[in-house]
Amino acid sequence: MAKYLATWEINQSLVPANPKDMAALAVKMSEMVKQELKEGQISDWGCSIDGSTGYSLLEGNSIDTYKRIQMYAPYVKFKVEEVLSIDNVLKTYKAMMK
Repeated sequence: MAKYLATWEINQSLVPANPKDMAALAVKMSEMVKQELKEGQISDWGCSIDGSTGYSLLEGNSIDTYKRIQMYAPYVKFKVEEVLSIDNVLKTYKAMMK
């Protein structure tokens, strides 16, 4: 199973100007994140203190990851990178030494 580091940024141009509407959107997306954490689709999630950027650690395949991040479009912009465990990195370097 692949692991992905997703850094995200709120698309400020789409944030509602009305504070109640903005809070309602933030609660809806936060509840979506909580559900993904509960289901194990996300292993970690964090938000900057100003609330505009953050990260997620996801596990799965590329198609499932794509589907998950599209649930937050267009309100959140993502940059997603596949990451390797230390065991996979070591295995690669040891194979190069043979």
